[in-house]
Amino acid sequence: MTTAAEPTPRGGRGLELLFFVALAAVVVGGVWLRAEHLALKPLHHDESVNGWFTLRLSWWNVYKYRPADYHGPLLYYINLLFFKLLGPGEVALRLGTVIAGSSLPLAVLVLRRHLGRVGCLIAATLLAVSPGIVYFSRTNIHETYLVLFTLLFVGLVVRYLERPSHRVGVAVAVVVALAFATKETTVISGVCILAGFGLALLAGVPRADDLFGAKTPRDVLTTAFRGNRRTWAHGGVVFAVIIVLLFSSFFTYWYGVGGFFQAFFEWFKHGVGGRNQSKAYDYFFGVLEYTMLWLPFIAIPVGALALAARHRFGLFLVGWTACSLLAYSVIPYKTPWCGLNIDLPLILLIAWGAKEAAGVVGDGRLHVAGRLVAALSVPVPLVAVPAMVEQVRDANRERYDDDDLPYVFVQTQRGVFECVDWLLDVERARPGRVDDQGPRVVNLGGKNPIRWYTLTRGWDHHRTTYVSDEVTAEQVADADVVITTSKDHAVVEAVVEADGDWHLEKCRLRPGHRVSVWWRQAHWDAFLAAGGDSDARAAERWPERPGPPASAPVFVPRKP
Repeated sequence: MTTAAEPTPRGGRGLELLFFVALAAVVVGGVWLRAEHLALKPLHHDESVNGWFTLRLSWWNVYKYRPADYHGPLLYYINLLFFKLLGPGEVALRLGTVIAGSSLPLAVLVLRRHLGRVGCLIAATLLAVSPGIVYFSRTNIHETYLVLFTLLFVGLVVRYLERPSHRVGVAVAVVVALAFATKETTVISGVCILAGFGLALLAGVPRADDLFGAKTPRDVLTTAFRGNRRTWAHGGVVFAVIIVLLFSSFFTYWYGVGGFFQAFFEWFKHGVGGRNQSKAYDYFFGVLEYTMLWLPFIAIPVGALALAARHRFGLFLVGWTACSLLAYSVIPYKTPWCGLNIDLPLILLIAWGAKEAAGVVGDGRLHVAGRLVAALSVPVPLVAVPAMVEQVRDANRERYDDDDLPYVFVQTQRGVFECVDWLLDVERARPGRVDDQGPRVVNLGGKNPIRWYTLTRGWDHHRTTYVSDEVTAEQVADADVVITTSKDHAVVEAVVEADGDWHLEKCRLRPGHRVSVWWRQAHWDAFLAAGGDSDARAAERWPERPGPPASAPVFVPRKP
């Protein structure tokens, strides 16, 4: 093993150019995997809620942070930016996470001094094509942003500990604030990163090129805490300003600032109790086995190498990875996107191992046989890339709602598009229709994605009555359409049948749940008379056909 940060080859400028060309190709490939057919997958239940919050921001400048139920506010303000640029739609809703996920290969550069060219390229490639990371980069959820901020935080802290800088210290505060404004589980990431640093300090051997610039543990603590009052003060102010701005909804909802602190207690209870997402301790082992293929097995000898050599950066990655896997395994509350917080340090550890092997290849003091073995081991992680790319394309083009994939989690099934097709087309054929603002709707359980799809295609929000417990005869008598999920089907059916002549259709929503939609029989008959349910139309249902695009502009209802 070499102790040099990276061998200095001849023709350095040429290799540097080649490095950046290769990195650019990786980034372009990652963008393509994330952006292709971005609206094909139906919105997940959580995405439809996030989209609704962003619609409220876009329409009325209203957002109120709810710490007991939802994560931080940053996601919605990023969504809002793309809504303003592109108009509300599935692409605009998901574009922020696409960009964040596509930025991960570039963000690896913050650790270039410790990963070298080889390690950076391997880490960037695996981050670009990892099936789980790509799948959730195509989904509007918080985790992709959290992983990006975590990587930037690690790089900035490492740089600060090596060579303290006021500018870098304040940048750390910015990234930490953005991470907390994304998700309160930043605490878990922070604890695991600190565990990695602790292992590196306590068990590592100081070297000139190491994680802490050859400092002793006492010197590291001195660098971090002593003589840096200006940096800590300015960083604290920056952190507080960002938190207050975002959680107070830019000074319009001050309860949100208190909610920032309350969230840690609420989500601690959810995590320990499992809420409605409790899973076995080995859940993430199965997810990793599927998304990372055989790559986690490479981390075992790499970790052993770091421990044997007492290499500080390697030990840091070992501690961070092990702590992340342990923490998310012990916590009962589990969702597959949380596994991205395990993927990140695991990929960096594998990349560091490849960088160390490359260093052995360039060390002329070693026996040629050892150098040959090292040379053969350098590209081993890349052997998994073709299979990962194939899995990514299969998962995002064909199996995006296949519950057999371990990272597909109660995903809305493509059958929901059938209901959306019917809703839009029956409305267009509705007798007596005099405007373009949609029918009068009663919706029991309006959080499902149907609300998003109809509102972004021109239906007036105020023409829908959203109810959570029961539907009354008066509400049904005034409606053109009644929508509910299978959970409340029997209750709603009794009220609808008592009202008069209705037509019922059912569509798949997500595993174990269906959507029931009742239309006035006269409206359904008009739809049939217009050829709406013909075989030709059925063969071209959304999303196989281009499908109904989001309206431009979307109807903006009056502020409630």
